[in-house]
Parts: sequence; structure tokens; C-alpha cells
Amino acid sequence: TLLQALDILEPPSRPTDKVLRLPLQDVYIIGGIGTVPGGWVDTGVLNPGMIITFAPC
Repeated sequence: TLLQALDILEPPSRPTDKVLRLPLQDVYIIGGIGTVPGGWVDTGVLNPGMIITFAPC
């Protein structure tokens, strides 16, 4: 079944020894919270409390 096929998939390995690279897919404006970027960690590590800077690619 589809669920069984998804269960066997291994998550892709991400190089954690490189600088943080987080491509943004979208930006959401959530009432009571503010502006929230949405994306995924491509390389590096994103830890709670980190101060990051966004730049165009």
C-alpha cells in the first residue's frame, strides 16, 4: 500500500557540518503571532533561540 511504501522511505541525509541554508517557500501572516517564514533546512542546523539573517539567493 502507499502507507507501507512511505514507511520504508529513509529521510534524505542533510549535511549538518555546513552553514545553515534554509530556502523559504512562503511567508505566513498569523494573527496574534506575526510574520512566520515557511521553508526547510537544506544544510546546517537550526536550533531554538538562534539569531539568523535572511538574504536573497
